[in-house]
Amino acid sequence: QNDRHNCAKLDNHQKHLGKIIITECQKLIDQNHMSCAADREPLGNSLHDSQYYCNKHIKYSHFLFSFHFSFKTTVIVSQIPTQHKTSRNISLQIYPLYSKIETYAIYATKNGLEILMKKQIAKILPLYTIVPLISAFTLNTLIYSGSMSICKNWHHYDFTSSLDRMVPVIPEWVYIYLGCYLFWIINYILVARVHKDDPDGFYRYITTDMMSRIVCGLFFFGLPTTNMRPAIVGSGLAEHLLRWVYSIDQPANLFPSIHCLVSWMCFIGIRGNKRVPRWYRIFSCIFALLVVVSTQVTKQHYLIDAIGGILLAEVLYAWNKRSNAYLYVKGFFERVNASLRSLSRKKKGGYA
Repeated sequence: QNDRHNCAKLDNHQKHLGKIIITECQKLIDQNHMSCAADREPLGNSLHDSQYYCNKHIKYSHFLFSFHFSFKTTVIVSQIPTQHKTSRNISLQIYPLYSKIETYAIYATKNGLEILMKKQIAKILPLYTIVPLISAFTLNTLIYSGSMSICKNWHHYDFTSSLDRMVPVIPEWVYIYLGCYLFWIINYILVARVHKDDPDGFYRYITTDMMSRIVCGLFFFGLPTTNMRPAIVGSGLAEHLLRWVYSIDQPANLFPSIHCLVSWMCFIGIRGNKRVPRWYRIFSCIFALLVVVSTQVTKQHYLIDAIGGILLAEVLYAWNKRSNAYLYVKGFFERVNASLRSLSRKKKGGYA
């Protein structure tokens, strides 16, 4: 509502300004003697361009108008050669026109760009989902990295089973293991998009996501786990990547596996949703399972870690579909979004 109000106010100013510009430009175009006495360089083309842009952009919606009109007009007027501006005959007609343009151009461009940015972002994902998604990512990072740092010197348990020892190391699966990060980004955005008109559905999902990280944090602190990684030999790209993964990721925080948990959450979020093509839902399921396999054959996790991650996602998602706990999360983020909108309105309130 505030955006529509600002656009309507801005639109009235610019329509009035557009009429002034068209009138003034027409007067200048009609004066055939309009050229600089020093070098006789004609101004007809620039002024004709000004009139063309005015006529063209007046017809645009106020969203595009606020940016294109103010920007192009300012550029055209400012690019008139200096010698023409110093000419008394031209300056008397150009400068009053330019001063009117300059008054609105800065405000129009700033607010127009802001509105356009919001519209472009909204094409990717609903605006109300941005803060919850960022918060979920932040919580994940804090729990994983924080527990890793705090529990570094604690006693860790090793749940390696005889079945785990039978699983071979296949470095090439590191591509799937690392590629899942892109999969996560795409699917979390997709979940937000398919719930554009269903905030309750989205908040049930984001509540499950956040609760799962809190439960993981409890395990990371209460039951620290580790494993024995094998020595990776070979000089291929896959071997180099796997050694790099080992160097930056400590063998800790294994149970439950966040890699398996998040990948399965990516599938759960679109499972059964007919707004998502059936082929992509199938692909998401298959890729999530491939990620589970990759955690085993790269020796980043063991079987119990993968099972724990998938079960945690399924149990919490099923519980949140029947519970109203999500309402607390929804209410919190709605207040946050309302506060951000209020701050935005206060910043815009200075224009008169």
